[in-house]
Amino acid sequence: MNKKKVSIIIPTYNNEEYLDKCLASISGKYESNVEILVIDDGSTDHTANIVKKYIYHYNNIHYFYQKNSGVSVARNIGLEKATGEYIFFLDSDDYMSKNGISQLIKYADGQNDLIVFPYALVGDNGFKDDQSEGEETVIVKDCDKIIKSALIGETVISSFSKQDMRSSCSKLIKSEIIRKNNIRFDKNIVIAEDMVFMLHVYEYIEKVLFVNTIVYLYFKNNNSAINSYHPNYINNILKVDSNVDRVIKGKSRELYTAFNFYKLNDIILYLKYDIFNKQNQDTRIDKYKKINDFLKKFEYEKIFNSVKHSEFYKNIKIKQKIIYKITIWKLFIIDEVIFNWVYR
Repeated sequence: MNKKKVSIIIPTYNNEEYLDKCLASISGKYESNVEILVIDDGSTDHTANIVKKYIYHYNNIHYFYQKNSGVSVARNIGLEKATGEYIFFLDSDDYMSKNGISQLIKYADGQNDLIVFPYALVGDNGFKDDQSEGEETVIVKDCDKIIKSALIGETVISSFSKQDMRSSCSKLIKSEIIRKNNIRFDKNIVIAEDMVFMLHVYEYIEKVLFVNTIVYLYFKNNNSAINSYHPNYINNILKVDSNVDRVIKGKSRELYTAFNFYKLNDIILYLKYDIFNKQNQDTRIDKYKKINDFLKKFEYEKIFNSVKHSEFYKNIKIKQKIIYKITIWKLFIIDEVIFNWVYR
């Protein structure tokens, strides 16, 4: 049986340190079935030269340059250029396992709207590929279950290696669903843009295949966007929450509880990316005033009370519970000390 073509979209920005390894892990394999689209988001390092080196040897690699506009715009350009029947997003500081590409080709058979692979978190010591050989599969048709898993940050198939349902990576997405429903990344969302994108994908899928084979190797990069300073992060929260609200409108009470649980974590993100970030130069009084305004604006205590007896809340780490409660009690000085101790 002829396998469907896969488009691998790689956004990159000044990532010469990792890009070579990323491209090496996917080049020269199943060239007739795979296209690789590298979207350069205005890099000023040697990114272009690295990509051109691979283009010289492999005719299925394509390079596109754009003025620095952010990862969402880069991914959207990739979606516009892609011709494959399935889309696979790969970040340029991550890479694929030894048999990763063959697994993509094997399961890109048109039978499922979405194929989800687990990932492995790797460091400087790399990854042993013999960890990725299991091929147990499970089909899920309850997409509300998948949306719930994304909101509460848990795996769908607990017996499998970890799946991240918030991430757009490590998944084969049928491109017809993206095109037909005009699903794109929101360039105005700086954190959780891929979760919002995937929630909109989940709205339209009917059947998901989970494959218990690790194909995606996630390299923890302390310089990534999720570790940066984002002043006025509250605007990001509003945009994300608005999108989630549209996705779950009219759905089960359980999904609304899961959404409230997700919103409960907004305070952690707000403190991390804005208020207690080392780059925030506001006075302590101004910081505490902003936290207080946040609690009022989002009716945070009401949200907390709606989920504190749920199974979702019972399963979270004690350090998060401490932050939630101290913040609600408005003990901001203690809050700052404990937050810095836990999250630094």
